[in-house]
Amino acid sequence: MITIKRLIIAGVPGYRLTRKDVKTIEGLGAVLEVVTGGCRGVALDGERWAKAKGIPIKRFDADWSLNRVKAPRQRDLKMVEYATAAILFKDDPRTRSMEEMARLEGLDIWMVT
Repeated sequence: MITIKRLIIAGVPGYRLTRKDVKTIEGLGAVLEVVTGGCRGVALDGERWAKAKGIPIKRFDADWSLNRVKAPRQRDLKMVEYATAAILFKDDPRTRSMEEMARLEGLDIWMVT
């Protein structure tokens, strides 16, 4: 079993993690810290899962006061610079953007569609 130091759990806001999704996360390996953007849906579900497992959480909230258009991307960039791996749920432009940033940072990535 591998150890994942800092795992981003992210996805489209309207999607909720299923039992199968949770089993997929648990099957990745030992997660030492969960990283999220604090958004509704996948991120908050990931935080709930982490709390239930006693896994620390690092949340990166978007700074909406700077620029409402750029705030999510700036937050996502901070997340991928901090994390060591990412699991992304549902293929759409937002998750593809996160995937692209994570690849550039050399993170291990799992895309669940």
